[in-house]
Amino acid sequence: MSWDTVNLITAATVKEVTGTNRNVEDRKIDPSIHDAQHDLKQTLGETLYQLIEDADPVNDATLGGNTGLATLYSRFIKNYLSWKTLEYAYPQLYAEADRRGVFANSGEGYTPVDGKTLAMLIAKAAARADNRQGEMIRYIENLDASNAIRVAYDTDVDDEPRTKEVKNTGRIITRVSKWQYPDNRTDFGPDEYRKGGY
Repeated sequence: MSWDTVNLITAATVKEVTGTNRNVEDRKIDPSIHDAQHDLKQTLGETLYQLIEDADPVNDATLGGNTGLATLYSRFIKNYLSWKTLEYAYPQLYAEADRRGVFANSGEGYTPVDGKTLAMLIAKAAARADNRQGEMIRYIENLDASNAIRVAYDTDVDDEPRTKEVKNTGRIITRVSKWQYPDNRTDFGPDEYRKGGY
């Protein structure tokens, strides 16, 4: 698994999908591509991620003629990776380390945004990435259980970290800890209001 050395998308793809200025230097985007790919690997699992990586989507748009993988990549993975990459890249685009410290570029008639605006841009990119991730997971989970993509997604490798969607049940736990009572009591009598700590 080479999420840190093999690119599933290019900096040009990130710029195209997210509408980022084409003059942004690729070297500032590339490290964030690898961070986004790490997150993708945790979402898809190592087995499915390896299938996509082996299909070499950067150099083969058809992904070896596998229409299922090509659809997954073009409709979901490319968009998710692009927005996740931008989320990670914004701080690097904002300021850069130099031999004299860390500086924000303010030349050529441009003024850098303040920290609050930068945080807003990061949050917006993160929200778009999360939205694309949810769509991707829903698409995969709606595939037939015998579909090769679904089988690869459902395959867990020992000790692999997986990011799964957590569904909120909406239930509220009303049990009160004994430490929340001033006298540390939990042994209330049958006629007392706080019987059993509820």
